Amino acid sequence: CPLILPVGTTFFCFALIVYKKQVLYVYQPVYESGGAMFPTALQRTLFGLFCGQLTMIGYLFTRGFYHQPIFLLPLPVATIWGTGYFSRHYAKPSTRLSLERAREYDRISEILAMNKISARMDELDEEAREVEFGIEGRRVQFDKNSYRQPVLTQGPMFPRPYRWEQPDPLADECKERIRSLRDYRLMEERNTNQ
Repeated sequence: CPLILPVGTTFFCFALIVYKKQVLYVYQPVYESGGAMFPTALQRTLFGLFCGQLTMIGYLFTRGFYHQPIFLLPLPVATIWGTGYFSRHYAKPSTRLSLERAREYDRISEILAMNKISARMDELDEEAREVEFGIEGRRVQFDKNSYRQPVLTQGPMFPRPYRWEQPDPLADECKERIRSLRDYRLMEERNTNQ
């Protein structure tokens, strides 16, 4: 049993180095939530901690230890206070957009809307030329297929002709090239053998 401890420690030390590098430099997240899940995860973690503390206090009482649980009673109270503190100072403010961030988003969306509308002005008729910037500009800029899966936005696909047992010119061309390469290789082998 003591012999496995250094081997396990070595393995997990190297695994920490390897996985940390992979997470930081190799894998690229496909999405970014911007910390939207953190308040929920923290609240549930603190709830689990609270349940664990109550379980430990109850277990100590059932085993006949009466002095230790008295010293542990402040822990659940502190956990509940910490949950309320995080909710007031982090969770609720994170649901609102700061004025500085909102102003920056508006500035960027105005620039994008002006670029997109000016690029489309040549294609639009006279009625669409009177589009205002702001919400109307964002509506023109919005692409309805942005949040759809690519499979749902692409056109219908038809099977290749060889699937219908019809002649396929592309497959015939490939077969012909393979035959010519095979003939060329056989000719090369004959020349080297002579």
